[in-house]
Amino acid sequence: MNICLALLGLWICASHSNEPLHSTRSKNISDKEVYDTAFLIKRSKDTIYNGVAYHFFYNVYIDTNRNSKNHQLLGDFSFTQNQNIDAYNERIKKRKIALNKIPIDDLPREWVPLYLYKNKYYVYKPSDMGNLGRRILSDSLLMFWFMDGPMPYVLQSVSKKDNDTWEIRSKDYFVRMEGFIRPEILNIHIIDPENKIAIWEYKSETEKVFSYELYIPKESIKNFDMIVSESDSKMPEFDFDQPDFKKLLRKKTGK
Repeated sequence: MNICLALLGLWICASHSNEPLHSTRSKNISDKEVYDTAFLIKRSKDTIYNGVAYHFFYNVYIDTNRNSKNHQLLGDFSFTQNQNIDAYNERIKKRKIALNKIPIDDLPREWVPLYLYKNKYYVYKPSDMGNLGRRILSDSLLMFWFMDGPMPYVLQSVSKKDNDTWEIRSKDYFVRMEGFIRPEILNIHIIDPENKIAIWEYKSETEKVFSYELYIPKESIKNFDMIVSESDSKMPEFDFDQPDFKKLLRKKTGK
């Protein structure tokens, strides 16, 4: 086993259990966890394993500079060589799946998650960039961007129900597995027209209940402070508060 990963695993276990870390071959030089106005979490560990010094850190802080590199990074939707939809495009062609151009008018194309923490909304730069949670709408595809890249769902229809609500229908040709995100029925409810905060309400054709998430167009990223998670090793993502989606929807409709 990789020594760094082994040490990190021991550190994570100790951090979550609040028990001291014991090892016959390692010595803790420092183990710090500090909370202040700048940092939500500031944790570091220096340890010696078989005579070799190692340093680990895990920081979560609020970035109020809305022109920061972190803000710019969150709004970068460019595909990389390893994360694109080329393979899916080939499968679409091979299976002769029809892609129809569907007008989406003034509905934003690129979206990022919005999070709630202590009654305030934030955008988020995760420790693992695979957890960015981006969403893309084109004139023929709805794409949920997962850790391995964008997963396309083929658009069937886009209709505007009122000034603040869209209904999007798509078809899942590639996953077709219960328990996996399949937004075949997607309602986008704009609950804050100024910042374009939206509730994404979605489910598959066979599911009985909807799932909910908060999203904003990438153009609105600059309107929010950012919570940033940074670590030199694999760590859990920051634990945000859960919005009351039903209450937010009732407030939108005035019911």
